[in-house]
Amino acid sequence: MASLEVGHVYIIRTSLTKPLPKDKITVCVSVSDGFFIWFNTKPQHHGQGQLRCDEHDHKALTRECFLDLSRLTRFGADEIDTARHRGALSRSLCERALAMLDEGIQTLPPRHARIIREALLSI
Repeated sequence: MASLEVGHVYIIRTSLTKPLPKDKITVCVSVSDGFFIWFNTKPQHHGQGQLRCDEHDHKALTRECFLDLSRLTRFGADEIDTARHRGALSRSLCERALAMLDEGIQTLPPRHARIIREALLSI
């Protein structure tokens, strides 16, 4: 299994995407629980916890996208094995995400909000 670090960005090949598997840019928020958040090209339709980002926010980003703070994702071991490390999140991106968490995200259970918060504060 790939070695992961909390608060670091990874590109993971996943079959959680529909209709076909694809590479997702993700952020590890809990190694022990295997939790990640990920970036999407478009914001989720519900509009909750969608942090606008662009190529200035991290070297793995090449265009405008959205860090989806509305849910946690867990990958299988075979998917984790595909993880390609892309470095830590910037302090400024962490601060913006923390501010969004402070406002509250209706779709995110409090326990999951705490996991994300602890990860972002550890960077």
